[in-house]
Amino acid sequence: MILWFCTLLLAWSIAQLYQQPQFLWLIPVVGLGTVISGFNSTSVFTLNRNMAFRQLAIFELSGQSIGIVVMIVWAWFSPTIWAILMGSFASQILQLVWSHYWNSGSPNRLIWNQEVVHRNSFFWKVDICFNGFNIFCRASRSADSGKITDIGCVGRLRRCSYAC
Repeated sequence: MILWFCTLLLAWSIAQLYQQPQFLWLIPVVGLGTVISGFNSTSVFTLNRNMAFRQLAIFELSGQSIGIVVMIVWAWFSPTIWAILMGSFASQILQLVWSHYWNSGSPNRLIWNQEVVHRNSFFWKVDICFNGFNIFCRASRSADSGKITDIGCVGRLRRCSYAC
């Protein structure tokens, strides 16, 4: 939910930056996919941990196949950006529903081990800082960097992003 609220906050700025008014509604709608995927069952991660690659492949390919079919049918009748969005939503919703049906074992519960949290908190902080810097570097490189920073800073950011 927090990521979706971030897309709501950033939509106006990005629409103004690129002078594309459709970004004002498009970015929050795309961010809604994050909310949908956030409710997936942990059974998908359990399958990955148990290396059940056959079931994971069926899960992923069936979701993507349904999404592509929805995209093609929607684009046939209305060739707009909504075809891509609705295909993505169909895939995410199907995977959300299936992930809860595939939970064959007992449901996972959130349990905090205070010793592990305390021991790893330093590494998590360092990881968050480096990943945040890496995301900033990649965003400034892939976006129209001239609109965000001056040309001298773009060169330094690119060198830093290669170092990351």
